[in-house]
Parts: sequence; C-alpha cells; structure tokens
Amino acid sequence: MPFISTLAVRNVSSTNVQVVRVSFSASEVAAQNVRSFSLELQEVS
Repeated sequence: MPFISTLAVRNVSSTNVQVVRVSFSASEVAAQNVRSFSLELQEVS
C-alpha cells in the first residue's frame, strides 16, 4: 500500500489532486479495492 501514496504524491504535481483522496481511501478499503485503485493510478500517470 505505501507505494500508492508515492504515486499519489507524484500525480499531485500533475494537478491530479483527486489522486490524493484515492490514496487515503485505498488505505481504508479492502486489498481488492487497493488493486483497482493502483490500476487507475497507473492510467492517470
């Protein structure tokens, strides 16, 4: 999960503030959802 936060920080510089919310949400949801969030983050970047 830590790597998601790293991706979020990188994407914030790309004006993707919503990614920050996704990272915080991912840390609270099940591992299954974390996988889908990580895939979305990769598409955004």
